[in-house]
Amino acid sequence: MVKPEPRRPPVRIAKQQPTNKKKMATVAAVFTKAPFIRTPQQVVDSIFRSGPKDATKQSPFKPENKRVWASLTKGKSVVMDEVRQEVLRRDPDGLKTLVALTDGERALPIRYHRA
Repeated sequence: MVKPEPRRPPVRIAKQQPTNKKKMATVAAVFTKAPFIRTPQQVVDSIFRSGPKDATKQSPFKPENKRVWASLTKGKSVVMDEVRQEVLRRDPDGLKTLVALTDGERALPIRYHRA
């Protein structure tokens, strides 16, 4: 019978070395939205609006058929493939305008492109 070695805390080589590895989740959402056409003045007014927001006005942004999912275990490529499959399922003929928003990670726009 072999006894396991006693557990020792890991030795830090430098102050800047992290003690643990953090995992980043990949989160995706796909939804459909009817176009909201505005005049240039309406856009400017919405950007530079001052004072409280009027509670009686409804927001023009109403997502429909929204699907959101996240994963810590699947890689970015797998999640982006799921997004691509969902988009192709919803719009097989490619007639809808697609908009992709990312948090700035360079790998995401590279991995997502229309097949």
